[in-house]
Amino acid sequence: MAAARTASALKFMVDSQLQVLLATPPDKAAGLLPYVDSARTIMLLADELHPADERHPIEIDKAEMMKELEAE
Repeated sequence: MAAARTASALKFMVDSQLQVLLATPPDKAAGLLPYVDSARTIMLLADELHPADERHPIEIDKAEMMKELEAE
């Protein structure tokens, strides 16, 4: 779905007070950030301490990310 349509659909869901769990690739996430309460990313860690298939959720600071996007 195009980013504009996705944002429009997500805005409708938020306005309807629906609880939405959204999964999106990182390149599409920035345009949807204004419509979400929180964001997390799943990082794949692979080093000598972590097996290659170990994934960890990391919470994204929405306010900080919005400032970074506005500065671009």
